[in-house]
Amino acid sequence: MYFFFVSYRILKHSLTSNYARSTPLYQLLTHALSDPTNHTKFTLIYANTSPSDILLCKELDALKQKHPNTLNIVYLVDKPVKGWTGPTGYIDKQILQEHVGPKELGEKVKIFVCGELPCFP
Repeated sequence: MYFFFVSYRILKHSLTSNYARSTPLYQLLTHALSDPTNHTKFTLIYANTSPSDILLCKELDALKQKHPNTLNIVYLVDKPVKGWTGPTGYIDKQILQEHVGPKELGEKVKIFVCGELPCFP
């Protein structure tokens, strides 16, 4: 699987992933965020069964800490554990409306999906 990243004229990218399918999106993020001339805002919506299933969590959190103005990460779990404060369930219309750019941005928002269809009803 290949991703080609072009940052011009794109104001916001939304990336959705589930389970182990996060690796290509992680690679895209590390490449794009390493370019100091890139000011694209990214939101990664990352769905998993439980918090312990979140692969690359430490690496993603470090990336978010390094790029707080351009990277937002939404961890979503289907089976939350005690103390979980993030959203639960699947990546659905409500989650997308809450975390993806507004309709008014039109073609300036791009969504990349990586994962299995059951997590995207």
